[in-house]
Formats: sequence, C-alpha cells, structure tokens
Amino acid sequence: MTKRIACSCKNEYQDEKCGKGIRVHNSCNNGWRCTVCETERK
Repeated sequence: MTKRIACSCKNEYQDEKCGKGIRVHNSCNNGWRCTVCETERK
C-alpha cells in the first residue's frame, strides 16, 4: 500500500509527478516510509 505524504527531502521527479514536497510513502510496521529518503512517519 502506498500513500502521498509531505516530506522535506529533495527529488525533482516526485516534485513533478506528485507536487512540490509531496513524496510517495510505503506502508511499514511503524507507519509510513518515504521512498526517497526512507524516513518513517506515523
């Protein structure tokens, strides 16, 4: 499962596709993990 969540990492491709500062996150045990910088969010 994936979700689009705001993140402070930089990625031109996802800025273009999802919107500035919005990143695709994958579901993980502790919440959501950014596909660019791999930080976890709840």
